Amino acid sequence: MLEANQSDSCAAVAELYRLFFSQMQEPALILRLTPGEKEPRVVPLDMNDAAKHLTGRVTAALDETARGSLLPQSLEVPILEHAGAVLETGRPAAFLLQSASLWHQVRIQALGDGVIGVLLSDATAQKRTEETLATLRTLSAALHATADLELIMDKVAWETLKLLSAENSLIALCSPDGFSSYRFLRLGTVAPADAAWQPGQELPGRVVFSPVPYLSSDALHDPHIDPGLAARHRVRNVISTPLWAGDGSMIGYLELQNRLDGGVFSEFDLEQLSSVAQMAAQAVKNAQDFQKIAQNASQLEERVAERTAQLQEVNEELDAFAFSVSHGLRAPLRAIVSFAGILQDQGEGGGDPERDAFLARIIAVGQDMDQLIQDLLAYSRLSSDEIALQTVQLAAVLQEAVLQLRHAGQTGDIVLEGAQSWPSVRGNFTVLVQVVWNLLSNALKYVASGCYPKVRVWTEPAQDVVRLWVQDNGIGIAPENQERIFQVFERLHGVESYPGTGIGLAIARKAVQRLGGRIGVISCPGEGSRFWIDLPATPDR
Repeated sequence: MLEANQSDSCAAVAELYRLFFSQMQEPALILRLTPGEKEPRVVPLDMNDAAKHLTGRVTAALDETARGSLLPQSLEVPILEHAGAVLETGRPAAFLLQSASLWHQVRIQALGDGVIGVLLSDATAQKRTEETLATLRTLSAALHATADLELIMDKVAWETLKLLSAENSLIALCSPDGFSSYRFLRLGTVAPADAAWQPGQELPGRVVFSPVPYLSSDALHDPHIDPGLAARHRVRNVISTPLWAGDGSMIGYLELQNRLDGGVFSEFDLEQLSSVAQMAAQAVKNAQDFQKIAQNASQLEERVAERTAQLQEVNEELDAFAFSVSHGLRAPLRAIVSFAGILQDQGEGGGDPERDAFLARIIAVGQDMDQLIQDLLAYSRLSSDEIALQTVQLAAVLQEAVLQLRHAGQTGDIVLEGAQSWPSVRGNFTVLVQVVWNLLSNALKYVASGCYPKVRVWTEPAQDVVRLWVQDNGIGIAPENQERIFQVFERLHGVESYPGTGIGLAIARKAVQRLGGRIGVISCPGEGSRFWIDLPATPDR
């Protein structure tokens, strides 16, 4: 009685096992590893309906007497590679197996006595998701590495072609006439594409007009696709999606045609294409914006170059005009001063004070005008002449400038502190003498009435420059006027108080700038001024 109950219990368990085994949605097999004539083989002992459908052995007999394996070679070979180790160690094995366009996760478990259990689960979605992520990473790196629209289009077309195993890849961008083909790849080979569509016309126009992704499993009979166009390009099935830029504008679309395995595209394929399109659209928009910026920059550079050339021409004409006019003015001016001097000499002792005063005034104004013309010529030459740079000893520059001031009759104390150890600079001797002469002349000139001029000069070496200081005990300069004094014809005092042309400091700044240096002033009214010049130091300083 007990044995009968046990037998019934075992039968019930076996029936439950068969019911559970047959109703499993994933393919499951029970196999025996047996020796073959040349190599081991696996013989199916049992498999559920899902496994029978997968292997194509729906009606095949499942027994160990069958000759050869009842499994497809694509499944038997990888199972044999792992089965021996699983039976020997008792540890399960797992691996990925590709069959056509599908991927399976295969798990093998030892059941004892040379028997193994094999469970296959669909890993296609997981595998394709991994491939999509890998493609997106590759594509992202490639798109961030360039702003070249041609390269971006080629990369997008090629990566989507590989990712979704398609025959053709088509990318179209917005154009004034609608949407024109930009890239058409057939199995990785760029081919010409001469098609263009208006919004709402055929499939591309529908995608852009809708605008939503579109999938067609039968292109030849799709009302939205031109059958002639489909037949000419041998298009069987299509997926297409718009290219949306980050600002919400549509800039084109991306399309794939014909799966390589002869199947049709799926909704999952369309989702993958949309993921790629989202990244590609922003890269395309960035490249288009970059092209516009580059084009605008090029046009601006051309306009700037053209305008610069015009200004250069005008400046050269002005310089020539100034030089001509200045020389033309100086000749009659010298004649006036000379004749006035002759008349003054002839009338000495003649007893006509008014006549002598007029002549003296003519001579003084003529000399001032001649000095103004010379200053204008000097300023003009600083703007146009080439200045040769060489190593210059600052001490020699100061000594020459002081000598010229003494010959001009300017008086006052000028102390050159430590001149014997002053460093050399990179500059031009003649130009620097002119600069220092202007600074020293102003220092001796702009002093309060009854104050004897005292000027102190010294240097301060810095990292890459040498700073020359010129300090005076003059009337000083208010902070708001310290920039004005370096402009042409800017005078803070009337010519009757302090004579001059108002160009000296403008000449000094222009000259220092041409030498690659800087000039400035530190001053307060009534406390004197400290002018400084920074000049490039020589390497052997």
